Amino acid sequence: MGFIGPILKALAWAFAIWQQERAIYNSPAEIKNKLDIAKQAAADAVRNAEATLANPNATPQAHADALRQLRMAAS
Repeated sequence: MGFIGPILKALAWAFAIWQQERAIYNSPAEIKNKLDIAKQAAADAVRNAEATLANPNATPQAHADALRQLRMAAS
């Protein structure tokens, strides 16, 4: 019986820490911030791709890369 108590306390402590980590990870503000960063990155990729596609001096490889960026930004 003397060894079960400390094991249960350690498990309870680990569960409490896990709950705190989940609360921090799932906080709405953090998720909104990450979503805003992803939206901005997608918008920047679209702008860069449009600029490349509008450039008459761009190479076919640059056009292909720009089209890939557009597809990635849309996904």
